[in-house]
Amino acid sequence: MNRKALLLYLRDLRDLEFARRKIAAIYEKEEYKTKRTLEQLGTANLRGGEKTDVGSFVKVLIAAGVLGVGAYFFQWCGRIDDNFFLNMVSKLLWGICIFSVAVGIIAFIKDISATSAIKNSNNAERRRVNNNQGTIQNIQKNWKLRQIYLQKEYDKVLKLQKEYYNMNILAMQYRNLPALIYIYQYMSTSKASLEVVLLHTHMEDGIRRIESKLNEIIAQNEQIIFAQHIAESQNEKIIAQNENMLNSLSEIEKNTGDAAYYSRMAENYGRTVAYFETARYLEGR
Repeated sequence: MNRKALLLYLRDLRDLEFARRKIAAIYEKEEYKTKRTLEQLGTANLRGGEKTDVGSFVKVLIAAGVLGVGAYFFQWCGRIDDNFFLNMVSKLLWGICIFSVAVGIIAFIKDISATSAIKNSNNAERRRVNNNQGTIQNIQKNWKLRQIYLQKEYDKVLKLQKEYYNMNILAMQYRNLPALIYIYQYMSTSKASLEVVLLHTHMEDGIRRIESKLNEIIAQNEQIIFAQHIAESQNEKIIAQNENMLNSLSEIEKNTGDAAYYSRMAENYGRTVAYFETARYLEGR
């Protein structure tokens, strides 16, 4: 098989796999951002403590009442015996009783004030969430449309990949990004044929090395690859040269089994060019 045609085939497959991963990453990022925005808009940050703690104030009053009864009892006993000690205990209990009531009233007033502030804050949150309903519905509607668009683009790439793979030029175990990167890089930097590359003793090690740093490779090369392919899709001269090459090979090899390969390559190349010409979402990070 013609070397230039094969390199074009491998490059397109590699770039389509980059695009498939890019679309999946875009979808995941936008889904997370949308869910977070909807959560912020639709969730009221309510604070606890909207009810005044009347029970505690009642307990303070009961305790003060008990102290008051005790104080009165000791006061009464002290008057009968004119007992200095009992009179002092009575006065002490009356002091504690009055202090407890005062502290209880102050705490109750503060509790009422805090409860009112919490109620106002929570009501403001409820109003905010209620006012956001229109915005939430618009975001949900737009995200639904975005989901449909990204899914269509993802399916479009999968279909293109399937058309390439159905030519059965590459075995199943090499239909993945690390293998495509390795094979294309090896062939584009040497004169080795595909058969030689696939039989190379260090091929599996090379693919594993790429797998181990795949994220780094994607980060470093993704935008460059997309920019080059998008630029080519807008360059009629390059497109014409590649199409003419594939069509000429199909004519030259029309009496052999390779003619069908070149014809399908030309069709797939044209579809891939059309895809990258409109895939503007690949240009942004």
